[in-house]
Amino acid sequence: MKLFQTFIHKSDYLNSKIKVLITYRYLFFLIFAVFIWIDFHVYTGRSLVGLYSIIMVFSGLVFKPVWQGILQSILVTIIRYVVAPDGLPFEIEVIFFQWISYFAIWYAISALVRNSIEQKENLVRMTTALANSIDKRDKYTAFHSSNVARYAELISKEMGFDQKFCSEIKLAAQLHDLGKIGIPERILNKSGRLTQEEYEIIKTHPMIGYDIVKHIKIFSNNGILDAILYHHEREDGSGYPSGLEGQEIPIKAKIIAVADSFDAMTSNRRYRENNSFSFAVKEILRCRGTHYDPAVVDSFIQVIDRKGTDILNVKIISDQG
Repeated sequence: MKLFQTFIHKSDYLNSKIKVLITYRYLFFLIFAVFIWIDFHVYTGRSLVGLYSIIMVFSGLVFKPVWQGILQSILVTIIRYVVAPDGLPFEIEVIFFQWISYFAIWYAISALVRNSIEQKENLVRMTTALANSIDKRDKYTAFHSSNVARYAELISKEMGFDQKFCSEIKLAAQLHDLGKIGIPERILNKSGRLTQEEYEIIKTHPMIGYDIVKHIKIFSNNGILDAILYHHEREDGSGYPSGLEGQEIPIKAKIIAVADSFDAMTSNRRYRENNSFSFAVKEILRCRGTHYDPAVVDSFIQVIDRKGTDILNVKIISDQG
C-alpha cells in the first residue's frame, strides 16, 4: 500500500509541474518507445513483463477514461508478444490473460489515484465550508476569507511561486480564521472596541484553528498548518501566538498577514467604517519591515501598481451580495 501511496503522491507532484495532462500521453509513448528499443537492442530474448507493467503503472497515474486504458493495455500486449523479438508463443489465451493483467494494473493504479484525489477534494470542500461559516456569522466580515485568499494568491504569483504553492496558500488563506469558530459570539460580534481580556481571547484563534486541522495529513507537509498558526506573527517579534520574528515566520504566513491586514483595513467593521484604499496601502508600507516582510510588501505594491483599485473587485461584489 505504501508503494501505491507513493505513486499517488508523485502523480500530484507531476500534475503540479506538468500542468497539462496531455503531456502525460506524450511521455507514455516516449517511455513505451524506449522499452521497445530495449527489447530489440539490449534484452533481446529475455522477458520484460515487469518493465511493461511499469508502463501501465505510469499510464494509470493519468487516470484516463477506461476505454483509453483498454486500448493502451491492448497496445502494450501486442508489442510485448508480436513485435518484440523475445520468442514468446503467439497464443490467444496467453495474450488475453496478459492483456487482462496489464489492464488490471492500469485500473488499480487509476482507481487509487482517482479515489485519493476525490478524498482530498471532499476534505477541502468540507474545511472550506467550515471556514466560510465563520465569515457568515458576521455580515461585517462576510467573504473575508475568500478575499484574503484572492489577495494572497495574487501576491504569491507576483513573487514568482509556482501553481502548487499558489493553490496551497489559497487554501490556507481560506482556512486562516477557522479558529474563530471557538471564539464566543459576544466577543466576535461586539460592536465596540475589545477590552484587553477580550483581545487575549481573540488571540487564541490561530491555535484553535491549528488544533482543528492538525490531524489532517494533507495539510501536514505543505505549510498550511503553519500558515494558519502563524499568520498574526510580525517581523519584529511583536505578533502572536509565539512571538516569532523575521525568518522564523513561514513565508505562507507572511503573505497571508499582508492580505489579511489589507482586507481588514478596506472592509467595514462594526466598530468603524472602512478605511480608504490609499490609507490601507500606506499603512502596509509604513509597517514594512516591522509588521510585514519587506519582500512580501514589495510584491503586494507591485500588484497594486498594476491593478489599482481593481484589486477590490471581489470586495465590492461581496459588499453588494
